[in-house]
Amino acid sequence: MFTLIDYAFFPNDYYLNDFDADRFMWLLVAVIFLVPIQTTSEELLFRGFLLQWGAKFTKNPILLAIIVGGIFGSLHFFNPEMEYGAFWVALDYLAMGFIWTYISIKTNSSEFSIGAHAANNMFLCLFLTMDDTVYGDIPSVFVTTNVNAMLSTLTTIITGVLFTIIVFRKQKKEIM
Repeated sequence: MFTLIDYAFFPNDYYLNDFDADRFMWLLVAVIFLVPIQTTSEELLFRGFLLQWGAKFTKNPILLAIIVGGIFGSLHFFNPEMEYGAFWVALDYLAMGFIWTYISIKTNSSEFSIGAHAANNMFLCLFLTMDDTVYGDIPSVFVTTNVNAMLSTLTTIITGVLFTIIVFRKQKKEIM
């Protein structure tokens, strides 16, 4: 949704990638099979093992989310996207790490963070790429040429908060 809004305001920042059906089909197969493995592995490590380890030292959900989410986010600081604005990109990674960890704590499950992480990465791989990213030159549908790191971070936080509200409402209905 926010990508569409960004496109409406800054259409010159986006263009259709040169479409090659064979390359795109290979990308689609790789995304369908590999991204869920990659994101599930990360989520089980951070929102599973590391979160349980941290809970041995504190039961405070905010502190646990800051610690585990901070470790998750900081390990993404080595991604090439940091060059688009280190402060804002770092805050983006830290915010998602915090939000996904907090959701895992409150739902007592990594299910939502696994799904959100996979959906995010699959969307980026298939539909939106840019130069100098961790994914490199892949045949996504669109390419963006200009990244406003602050705007991207704000939309990430808004999306994360909305996702959290939806998850907690869903959980509340299941409990009743």
